Amino acid sequence: MRSLTSFTKKLLPVACVALSACGELPPDLQAPVDSPEPSAHVQPLTGEAPAAHVQPLTDEESATLRAGGDCGLVIPTRDGEYVLSEVKQLEDIDLSGCSYFDGNVRVAFKVPLVPTAQRYLFDLANVKEVKGRILQRDKGDTVTTQLAMFTGLERAGQIDNQYLIGCPYPALKSTDLLILNSGHCEFPALETVKDMYLSGSTSASSFAKLTTAESIYVRGSWVSLGGFKALTQVGKLMIHDDWGGTVKGSFPVLATLGELILSKQDICGLSTPKLTSVTGNVQLKKGTCSMALLGAVVSVGGNLALEEDPPISSGSSHSGLAKLVSVGGNMTIKVDNDSITGYNALKTVGGTLTISSQKADSLTAFKAVTTLGGLAIDADRMKITGFQKLTTVNGPVSIKSNASLSGFQLVQTVKGSLSLSTDSFGDAVFGKLQVLDGSLRVENLGSTQPWSPFPALTEVKGDVETIRSGRGYDALVTVRGSLSILNVMKDSTGMYSIPGFRSVKTVGKDLILSRAAISFGPYGTQRLLDQLVGFTGRVILH
Repeated sequence: MRSLTSFTKKLLPVACVALSACGELPPDLQAPVDSPEPSAHVQPLTGEAPAAHVQPLTDEESATLRAGGDCGLVIPTRDGEYVLSEVKQLEDIDLSGCSYFDGNVRVAFKVPLVPTAQRYLFDLANVKEVKGRILQRDKGDTVTTQLAMFTGLERAGQIDNQYLIGCPYPALKSTDLLILNSGHCEFPALETVKDMYLSGSTSASSFAKLTTAESIYVRGSWVSLGGFKALTQVGKLMIHDDWGGTVKGSFPVLATLGELILSKQDICGLSTPKLTSVTGNVQLKKGTCSMALLGAVVSVGGNLALEEDPPISSGSSHSGLAKLVSVGGNMTIKVDNDSITGYNALKTVGGTLTISSQKADSLTAFKAVTTLGGLAIDADRMKITGFQKLTTVNGPVSIKSNASLSGFQLVQTVKGSLSLSTDSFGDAVFGKLQVLDGSLRVENLGSTQPWSPFPALTEVKGDVETIRSGRGYDALVTVRGSLSILNVMKDSTGMYSIPGFRSVKTVGKDLILSRAAISFGPYGTQRLLDQLVGFTGRVILH
């Protein structure tokens, strides 16, 4: 019998794991119906692990890993997998010198103790590759009483380290799926991984050589992430737990993310100081310090969606990302802080900027934005300023708030409909807008009318509808659709009048007027009808 290596001399027999830790997974690890979906290779931790997807090896790599022969010729399969449950099987593997398994391997020993002279057999030092997954538990999910250490294993399709006490893969360089569930484990040689799944009370502290991952899915009540000293790129990072939890640690050199999903987790102690770019979507939902990972981000290539829980105390402010310059897709902000500030480096949003808040009193953010794909604001009492540099909206604009609206003085282009429903408008609120590509709807919720919110507007290519806003629109000449002037207000004489729209010459469809408006005089409906040229539509009193 060969002598023990220095490694195995230090290795103590692994104690039998308590039966209370075995069997079906606890409810907090069952995948929620509405949780963020992991990538294609990661499946919920229920029952059997998912099948692995192995990247093809080069001829040289394959020859190196398989030089010793197929271990499947030594150990027969049982129910479609290779089951190691007897010391005699390990002796046969050792004597054969085989170096790889072409399928799944299950380690399921029931003996509580092994003679010291046979401990070296559990190293499986000659096995360099397992093409499928490795499970160290029996069919009933009871953890094996004796770990197989796989000290020479360099590649595996899937490593499932659920409930294990110990890290039996010290030489592993590559795997498609790595599952860590509770406990502490290190993978000092790991260089590449497709998908990594961390859950439970897990401490992941040694991935010193790992540079890239297609996805990392973090889920659990307390997860500590450390040792990712070389990780520069991740395809998708998902941090989620139905019951909420805490994730701390750092990705110190992570520079690029493909996608970020965060839900219901406290990440105040998690940092990504070098992360400057997310090429895909970002979804942040009801997390604590949810924007902590984006402090250095300059660009988001896809959609950015942020939803925060209502703040515990009043006086809080939602302060937007300080370094964010561009968002390629839609940007959605749903918060209920007292104010919305920041985002002062943001210049462009390729899609629609949507802001929703029922509690915020003011919006002073977005001072550097020049171009939006669209704008939608839905608020209860939010005073809206900012947008002082906005010139172009390549889609519709919809703003609803019971407070005042100002800003937008530089907007020259709106390539869609424009809908305003606010308490009061600052004069010349859209002072440079001349042609509107869509329809215009203005609802004045206040007790006084604005003098001239659109002093330069000459043409509307869709319909025009005003409610309690019959004054101004002095430059408007052409309405391609219908013109509706409804719920007109009283003038200084106490009459319901229409003092505005004095330059309108063309209405392409119907003229719809408030029945309460006077018909005679310079502010009457007859004056408005008489000034039209070539009008062929209907006159409808509403």
